[in-house]
Amino acid sequence: MSNSVLKLQEVSIFQNNNLILNEVNIDVKEGEFVYLIGKTGSGKSSLLKTIYGDLKLQDGEGQVAGFDLNQLKENIAKLESTNDDLQKERNNQDRQFADLQSQNNNLLESFNSVEQELSILVAIRNDLEKDLMEEKELSSTRCVEIDDLKAQNTVLLDSLEQSKTRIDDDQVTSTATISDNSTAPTMVNSSDTPEEQTEQTGAVNKEVQVARINELVEELERKKAELVAANEALSLDEDVVREWEGKCCRVIPQKLSLDIYFFKF
Repeated sequence: MSNSVLKLQEVSIFQNNNLILNEVNIDVKEGEFVYLIGKTGSGKSSLLKTIYGDLKLQDGEGQVAGFDLNQLKENIAKLESTNDDLQKERNNQDRQFADLQSQNNNLLESFNSVEQELSILVAIRNDLEKDLMEEKELSSTRCVEIDDLKAQNTVLLDSLEQSKTRIDDDQVTSTATISDNSTAPTMVNSSDTPEEQTEQTGAVNKEVQVARINELVEELERKKAELVAANEALSLDEDVVREWEGKCCRVIPQKLSLDIYFFKF
């Protein structure tokens, strides 16, 4: 059995409190065709107005497509209220969408700015890599030069030690000679023979030589101390250079890789 699309039971229809139709009973099933005919003023329009809710159903019962005609006005009011709520919700969604679009535009601008800064950072990184490689090469050259200077200083120290040894030996020999001649007179008299005068002059020259040898020994000691200090300074410089070289190797990073995702901003 088909469902009723339109059903009126004991319905009275009024216009401005005037009874137009009385005891109207209609039952139209789904799929049926119904023709409404009548004379002008017989109440056709009033019946249709009641069916589609333009006139309030005052007496009787009626349903159209499952809607109760007695509550149709209230249902229409609820539908209108629901429609207003939906419209407000739509407006809120439109505002939220506009805000999201604005945020999206700001994020795109930020992303473009970050891309530009990233390009600058990559260029700076490349320059730093180049500079650090040059510094590494210079530090390697500096280490070689320091090693050469240390080797030269070592040779000089050995030479100074040998010179000091020879001078010490000469000093000992000269001191012994002077001691042997210390009992001889130091004054040269005209009555002395040429051999005696030569011996006296030789003794004086030996004293001068000893004094000169002492000066040379002191000078050698100073040079030795200076060379030792220079070697220590070179060792410190070498340590600093090698440390800097190590830092250069550590500072140079691997290839720059930045994964930037839009939703992170």
